[in-house]
Amino acid sequence: MRKITLLLFLLTAPFAFSQTWSTGVVTLDTDYSVQFDITSTTVTMTMIGPSDRWLGVALTNTNYSSGGSMGQFSGDDAVIFVSNSLSDRFMPGGNGTPGTDADQDWMLSTNTVNGSVRTVVGTRDRDTGDANDFVFPASDTNFVVVWAKGSANSQNSLAYHGGGRNATMASTTLSVPTFEDTLTAINVYPNPASTTLNIDIPNRIDEGITIEVYNVLGKRILLQTVNQLNTSLSISSWNDGVYLMKISSLKDGKSVTKRFVKI
Repeated sequence: MRKITLLLFLLTAPFAFSQTWSTGVVTLDTDYSVQFDITSTTVTMTMIGPSDRWLGVALTNTNYSSGGSMGQFSGDDAVIFVSNSLSDRFMPGGNGTPGTDADQDWMLSTNTVNGSVRTVVGTRDRDTGDANDFVFPASDTNFVVVWAKGSANSQNSLAYHGGGRNATMASTTLSVPTFEDTLTAINVYPNPASTTLNIDIPNRIDEGITIEVYNVLGKRILLQTVNQLNTSLSISSWNDGVYLMKISSLKDGKSVTKRFVKI
């Protein structure tokens, strides 16, 4: 049997460390922020805003004229969180609802509500190959984040945002390597997998790690603690599809999210 030994997130070689560029927290409004963490292959978006309304951002290299019409962003990539899911869209070039992409590339990782604050984490490929999608930079650079949010009680359906919209500049800088890089070097194979998923830890993490697996609906289907160099998961009974694996340190809670395919 041919063994497929791809690292999750398509790392270029086993035990390689991936560089990460980050915008840091980009403040959009007094109660709304977004952050993008970018590797050579993958983007993780963390969106924090009011829990009672839809939240959206668009991404572009188009120069923004402060106070100008949203029409200047015709066709630019957008992602909207509404009705407990992420929707891959594009700007309409004027007033109106952003169009829905044929390919939905954003995957919802977590959706957490704490009081009146919602935290949404989503991932997608840095370059999806889709002409409608923004190619995130894997370098120190700037790009424009256009944002909007709905009015109160609009979390389940898109509606006019009124004055709740604007744009700002985001700047990416290379992140200093941290303990997350050690977690990222964990080897998970084969990928795709059908019966057994193997997890190899290149350097023993003495405090142990937890492994959580989520399906595409954001439902957690596995929670397991691991403190050995090698472990295996039986996945033969799982439905075919794409899954996210969150690997966290028991010592300090730092984590990375990886993706694999069950066939």
